[in-house]
Amino acid sequence: MAQIEPGKVVPISAQLFDNNENAKVSVRVMIPDGTAVLDASLQSKQNGLYVFDGFLMPDEPFIICQYIVDGKSLEGEEYEIGQDVFLRDDSLGADQFIEIINERLPDKSDYFVGKIIEEAGDDFMEGVIQ
Repeated sequence: MAQIEPGKVVPISAQLFDNNENAKVSVRVMIPDGTAVLDASLQSKQNGLYVFDGFLMPDEPFIICQYIVDGKSLEGEEYEIGQDVFLRDDSLGADQFIEIINERLPDKSDYFVGKIIEEAGDDFMEGVIQ
């Protein structure tokens, strides 16, 4: 299950097993109480991949994306209903981190845990703090 920050685009996509590029694929997005917050059609990209990129993650613990394909596959079989679950990413975003730093700028004695992306010398390091 992918984690998505509230307000960021949810990568809604479905792949048809038979690579059908002419199916009608739709998605219903539901929040935890079962309320549908979106019903939309997915666009065919290529090789049976269908995408919808116009939905932003709400401030909910998770969402469920239920995929429905109308009609039969190229082999004449019924398509199954699929689903994805996306979790809200509760980790600090960059803007939240900046707010914390602005309260008190760190000094050399501060201890951070993270991954260094670039070390530029002169006690300057750029990285990701977890």
